[in-house]
Amino acid sequence: MTIRKKTILMAVFATAIAGCRTDGGEDTGTEAILARLDRTVAERELYIQKKESRIEGMKSVLNSGMTDEERYRVYDRIYDEYYQYNMDSAIVYAKKKFNLASGITPPIKRTPHWTLPKDTSCQVPMLMPSGFLTALTRPRWTKNT
Repeated sequence: MTIRKKTILMAVFATAIAGCRTDGGEDTGTEAILARLDRTVAERELYIQKKESRIEGMKSVLNSGMTDEERYRVYDRIYDEYYQYNMDSAIVYAKKKFNLASGITPPIKRTPHWTLPKDTSCQVPMLMPSGFLTALTRPRWTKNT
């Protein structure tokens, strides 16, 4: 590479680097973003009041005439409002939801669709690591009807 090409290449890089400077008075959007962030932080109390007002509105809906399912839905919405805002209160409403859900219906006794009778089994052929085919006793499953 000749000296002239090196000089031209250095001039191009110097111009490019000088164009990348942000302190030359040209706003790249950072100042606007920081100003918006400052306004948002300054309005913190307003956001807190709005959040508290929403939560109080939901709490005022709760009354004795509601069904358990409706009350659960309201608790769920209150929980969602508190989740990012006040975790202690969110946990209180999660517990209320749990207690209410436990009382909505009696616990369901779950029975499997398939049962294993005690007296039946079948032979299942298996290939053992030694290469011999063996038969293992496996239980036979029956479908409940």
